[in-house]
Amino acid sequence: MPVRSARTGIVHTKHKNGGIHMDKKSTIFTATHGVMTSEVGVISGELELVTTCDDDGVLTLAITYVGAEEWYSLPGVEYRLHDVRDHEVVHGMLAAVLERP
Repeated sequence: MPVRSARTGIVHTKHKNGGIHMDKKSTIFTATHGVMTSEVGVISGELELVTTCDDDGVLTLAITYVGAEEWYSLPGVEYRLHDVRDHEVVHGMLAAVLERP
């Protein structure tokens, strides 16, 4: 079951996908300046950022309008953490950068 941190708004979920451990974090924020996506360009407003990290440190970044079904990716090549324990810190930093005015 997801656990929401009241201070950060991050939702933590851990599950196994075909034997691979996945850690998923979610934050809802308002982007007044917009966020660039690979698929549709800049989106803004109330957005949800989801990052998923597997056991090998591969980090997947996805963003959507709150309540929408379509998910978009952030530009860039494969993202990889050297230490999977850094996932929460990287997620929080990314959400803070995307939300800043």
